[in-house]
Amino acid sequence: MAHTNFLFTSESVSEGHPDKVCDQISDAVLDAFLENDIKLGIADDSLVNTRLGCETLATTNKIVIAGEGRGQAPLFRKHGDKAVVDRELITKIARDVVRDIGYDQDGFSYYGADIEVLLHGQSPDIAMGVNAKKKKGAWPRPSPATMILLVVHKVSHPSRVFTLLSSAMPSLRSFWMNASRIASEI
Repeated sequence: MAHTNFLFTSESVSEGHPDKVCDQISDAVLDAFLENDIKLGIADDSLVNTRLGCETLATTNKIVIAGEGRGQAPLFRKHGDKAVVDRELITKIARDVVRDIGYDQDGFSYYGADIEVLLHGQSPDIAMGVNAKKKKGAWPRPSPATMILLVVHKVSHPSRVFTLLSSAMPSLRSFWMNASRIASEI
């Protein structure tokens, strides 16, 4: 049996790497919302508990936290018919994460970083999609994402589709038809 030689590369980064800093900030923001749900006794109530899509970007002395969701006071509060996030509280959470990692230097510090919070209330379309019961033909339409896991016996030669997973697609029926066609061609 012939062996095929190939290179495999893997990367591991420390908690101070920009990607990890951003992940830790996003995680800490979500944790604050979930802890608030537990404190309020609503963690299991899907009609009012937290939903949060939060992404963080960091560069030289700048952190941007963006996304949308829903939550309860003190993290979100109502302003008329809009949900408004407490930007000062989210900023404090981000600074605490950066401080705990140990950033206190020129170029990036927990006290000197400019932090911009662009979190806002969940859009009605997203909320409707998340709240929708799975009815035949009724599919939510938020941002699609797809993952495929292939079984590969030889380098560059997939033998079969092991798993095909898709988040909400505008027309899931046509997606599955295309996925079946693609899988049968491999």
